[in-house]
Amino acid sequence: MGIINVLDTQTANMIAAGEVVDRPASAIKEMVENSVDAGAKNISVDIKGGGMLFISVSDDGSGIMRDDLPKTILRHATSKIRTGSDLDGVRTLGFRGEALAAISSVSRLEIISKRREDDFGSRLSCDETGVELYEAGCPNGTTITVRDLFYNVPARRKFMKKDSSEGSACLAVCEKLALSHPEISVSFSVDGVRKFKTSGDGKLFSVIYTLYGAEFARTLLPVTSEQDGITVDGYVSKPESPRGSRAMQSFFVNNRYVRSKTAQAAAEEAYRSYIPSGKFPAAIIFVDLNPNRVDVNVHPAKTEIKFADERSVFSAIYYAVLGAIKPQPVVNENTPRAETGSPSKTAHSPSDDRDFPPKNRVSDANPSDGIPAKVRFEPESGKSSVSGKAAVSSSVSPSYNSKPTLDRKTTAVLFDPSFADSELEAVITNPSPVIAVAEPQADKTASAPEASSAFRADEKTPVSLAVQEDPANHPPTDETQLSLDVPSSEQKTSVPDFRVVGEAYHTYIFAELSDKLLVIDKHAAHERLIYEELKSRSTAQSQQLLFPVTLSLPAEECEILLENTGFLRDYGFELEPFGSGFAAVRAVPARLKDISGLSELLEGFAHELASSAALPFADKVDRALYTMACKAAVKAGDKTHEEDAVYLVRRVLETGVRYCPHGRPFIREIPKREIEKFFDR
Repeated sequence: MGIINVLDTQTANMIAAGEVVDRPASAIKEMVENSVDAGAKNISVDIKGGGMLFISVSDDGSGIMRDDLPKTILRHATSKIRTGSDLDGVRTLGFRGEALAAISSVSRLEIISKRREDDFGSRLSCDETGVELYEAGCPNGTTITVRDLFYNVPARRKFMKKDSSEGSACLAVCEKLALSHPEISVSFSVDGVRKFKTSGDGKLFSVIYTLYGAEFARTLLPVTSEQDGITVDGYVSKPESPRGSRAMQSFFVNNRYVRSKTAQAAAEEAYRSYIPSGKFPAAIIFVDLNPNRVDVNVHPAKTEIKFADERSVFSAIYYAVLGAIKPQPVVNENTPRAETGSPSKTAHSPSDDRDFPPKNRVSDANPSDGIPAKVRFEPESGKSSVSGKAAVSSSVSPSYNSKPTLDRKTTAVLFDPSFADSELEAVITNPSPVIAVAEPQADKTASAPEASSAFRADEKTPVSLAVQEDPANHPPTDETQLSLDVPSSEQKTSVPDFRVVGEAYHTYIFAELSDKLLVIDKHAAHERLIYEELKSRSTAQSQQLLFPVTLSLPAEECEILLENTGFLRDYGFELEPFGSGFAAVRAVPARLKDISGLSELLEGFAHELASSAALPFADKVDRALYTMACKAAVKAGDKTHEEDAVYLVRRVLETGVRYCPHGRPFIREIPKREIEKFFDR
């Protein structure tokens, strides 16, 4: 007699249930997905004993025909597909026909359902005694009740966690359902106590507010983008509000909650230079693409998926998130702001025949690419440069001595976006030394605070953050203007009034606002400004070297550099081969003040270009620019002119960035009230 047995239906279902239903939360997931597919507008979920004792899912969907009700507990019985070819275009959440069969085999199940066109409903009960079908009076829709989950599988019950943990998992499932379908009112109760109920108004932001509260909602930025037939929308957290874990990250593909390492990596990569290492962004991101470009039939739980083109999905999410978190202009808090409509998420019905993908969920988002536009500011003559309202002129102001002084020669000339390219070329080709302007006259600076003397007290050689011109070549005029690069915006921007009050340890700049004190790490802040400037310019000015610098590099890195001479030329470098493993550098960026670390800098460029194979070339370039910005930025310990400190604070407030390209914060705020508490005021 043979030893291979054909298992009976009940035993086979119990085994299969282990893949589909492994805890109460997975049973709820399967049932609420059926409710969504049925077109429900209201879904109510109630549990007791962490879902082990009792689960009830009620909806007002299309209902189930009496003759179809017994088929719902059969394996592979579904109304979603007919043939294998239907899998290529499946848009419903369920399609395998396994859920109710699995649940009925490990619990005492009851289904009550009624269609709108029927006069009365039907009731089906399934337990160890068998299956029974009755007529029943009930409202339109379906109610599924599950009692004593895993009563007949004691081995599974002992692996369940305590009721509170299982209840939390059930809550998470219902939260994901509410997020993915804001047009559905979702209610969730535990032991008779309602935990939440969404309004079903179709607005994603309303659901986020209901589930996670006002404080979390205030930290979010809208995301909306479309690229290569892939629509990405939703919300992500502001860079200044990172999280300690990934718990607040949710990704949805075609309205289905999924766990996708591709989506997670893309979102976090966009924050790479905006948040510190070890911190994570919050993200509620929806990806809509043609169903034939994604395979959801990887696992019975359908939370693990495969994309036909991982790279395009990664790129779409990366650029969508990056567009949302790029710094926006700072608007004076005293200026009235225009009302913004609540972002909404478009409903999606399984029977919807609209073209794919759907309309953006975040209808009022403006995914600005952050490309700077030239904005000109008029300096106010006769005002001290320590005032936040006064502009710093790139040449000698009329309120200054017109006679230059040579005893305070600057030790370095760094990039200044206010300096026109033609002027920069003049400085590069002019052998005259760069000279700093003289001290302001005492009678012209009476309004300057005494604290600003901290910039002048130390006799260390100061470093200018802005490019200084020779006054003899450019006489001052009242019409002198300062051109700054700030992100473009349709509304006129204004910087809150501020006053630079000092500098500590030649590293930290203190600026006073009306209700808080800002502490800025000048090196990290300047590094970020240079990085943004490098990204915004299509080409950079070069400075020819009197004697070419010969670099000895590993053969592979040298080859990579020489293959990318076009890219390097755009950023001010001119290289040519000089034998095997050698390259001659004939020009460097004009803003690069020190070429002693040139070899290290270019080696870093080569390393970044060779690494991160999953990233587009432009993003490898982005990383390479981090190093260049760091080399060009003012260093901690260097003395700073007060007008340069004002310039730096102004630019920081204009851009709104708070982290250096490496993700390290460079600005801290101390509320005035906290300072008053120091002294028990």
